[in-house]
Order: sequence, then C-alpha cells, then structure tokens
Amino acid sequence: MGAVAQFITFGTGAVMSAVLLKSLDRVLYSLDETRDERLKAKDLHQRAVVEQQRMLAERAAIAAAVAQD
Repeated sequence: MGAVAQFITFGTGAVMSAVLLKSLDRVLYSLDETRDERLKAKDLHQRAVVEQQRMLAERAAIAAAVAQD
C-alpha cells in the first residue's frame, strides 16, 4: 500500500507542478504582451512628437516667408 500512496503522491505533485508551470507561462506571456504593447505605444508617441515638430517647423517657415513679403 505504501507504493500506491507514493505513486499517488508523486502523480499529484507532478500534476500540480504542471499546472503551476502552465500558470507561470501564461503570466510571463501576458507580461510579454504588455511589454510589447507599451513599446508600440511609446513608438507611436515618438512618431507623433516628430510629426508635430515637423509640422510646427513647416508652419514657422511659412510664417517667416509670409513675413518677408
């Protein structure tokens, strides 16, 4: 009976370990997705800032050209 109990204990431990590993994998995947989303948002923000600066420089050049006339 001791061998059966050990087998059941080992099997239960193995199943619990597999469940915990799967849960940890999901958490890590979720963190990775969150990181990717933050990087994409940061990239979009940087592009928007560059575009805004370009537009402001263009408007300043137009205003300077109009002021010279």
